[in-house]
Amino acid sequence: MTARDSIFIERVVRIHSAPMDGPPIGNLLQAARDGARHAFLTKPEGTRYGAAVWTTSGAIFRSGQYSSFNHSTNIHAEMGALAVAAAAGDPDVVALALVSTAATDAPARPCGVCRQVIAEHARRVGRPIRVIMASWDGRVVEESSSEALLPSAWEGGASSRAAPWIEPDPPCDRPVAFGDHLIVAPGVIGMAWGFDPNAARAWVKVKYALDAAGCARKLPHSYTEWDSYQHELGQMALGAPTSWGDRLVLVDASQCPRIPRAPLSSVGLERVGPLAAILRRRAFVTGSYALGMARADSDIDIVIDEPLDDAVCDAICAAILRGGDFAPPVGSSTWSRLTQRFGDALDLVRARRFCDTFMLRSQRGWSRISLIWSSPQAVPPCSVTEATPQGPVSGVVAAVHARGKPTVWELEAQSGARWRIETWHKDGVLVRVGDQVRVAGVVSPTRPSELLQFSPERDVIQFESMVQNER
Repeated sequence: MTARDSIFIERVVRIHSAPMDGPPIGNLLQAARDGARHAFLTKPEGTRYGAAVWTTSGAIFRSGQYSSFNHSTNIHAEMGALAVAAAAGDPDVVALALVSTAATDAPARPCGVCRQVIAEHARRVGRPIRVIMASWDGRVVEESSSEALLPSAWEGGASSRAAPWIEPDPPCDRPVAFGDHLIVAPGVIGMAWGFDPNAARAWVKVKYALDAAGCARKLPHSYTEWDSYQHELGQMALGAPTSWGDRLVLVDASQCPRIPRAPLSSVGLERVGPLAAILRRRAFVTGSYALGMARADSDIDIVIDEPLDDAVCDAICAAILRGGDFAPPVGSSTWSRLTQRFGDALDLVRARRFCDTFMLRSQRGWSRISLIWSSPQAVPPCSVTEATPQGPVSGVVAAVHARGKPTVWELEAQSGARWRIETWHKDGVLVRVGDQVRVAGVVSPTRPSELLQFSPERDVIQFESMVQNER
């Protein structure tokens, strides 16, 4: 911002009902105005500035500016809002709104210093920040991004360019495990998702890429943002284009440096104690915690090397519904997607169909847990890149052999044909015997009775009716 007086840090305002697909702009602008009203001024008649940020947890943090009498140590409202979010352990900012009492007919805009601070914060969290600039009454609103506002931001010293993840092990012949991270290209890391235990070939989901400053940038989520994820793979020329248009990154794991998944104790067993008591099985940590780049608000990604067990699913679902140490997640894009499709994701929990993502309370507070149930015996066939689209096929779910990544199940079509289906996206865990569904996918020329589902956008499972859970 231009000449300003400086900042008063306000309390956190949590908006639990905030939509997951974008910031609640009205609430965000109101919080920014509230911040401005509490600005700490050297002159009562001075201009007031206010800013508010919205994070992935659904929280809004606000601040006004804090003026110093020498005008060289002012703290601007945008800086204050970002600092409050970081100090609260919730730094993953998606959007920032800005207002000023002097901006009545035009939007308030950040000064050069604030643009630099916003750009640095965006690099740290791994995504551009949406910047909403508005007049005081909100009638005039202008939007931009941290990148557009400062396309040539100062990159910082050489130390900021160091790789953010821990040093990988050198390539080896040891079989890859589900959840291992592989360096698939310089500065690009993916997680082993499907692999052949008798060979080195592995299919990986690309998770992070280093930017020009050496900071990790997280790719779009492959379940909730499949099309954007595919676009990123194309931009980086990763993976072989398939005959149906998607890219799958298939690598020789023995040639890739590897960061193995970590033991559950690496996150502190007190943090996952209530869950460990339910699982009663070996579990491992993957994701940002295994990479050594977790933040205070990072999900704890846990891999279980066996298909989802009904008794475990029942116990977790009951715990979520009962409350206490378990709760529905705040800011989960997966739950948002399920809610859009089924009206209320909690209905799927009540039906004991979904228990993959939830909040877990421990001595350190609440953490978001993401469970990954693997079926390591299932591998994309060698000719998958030559597969062709198939569907839709209607029928009844005749059998479910494994629920997890992937879910392996059988469909008896209306024609009497029987299909074996591997669903690699999360919709597969919702399937139950007796459900009436319509499905689409791709078919390998070498396995014509097998339907493979990779894309949650194209390879859909449309539930025409769901059987009631009798447990």
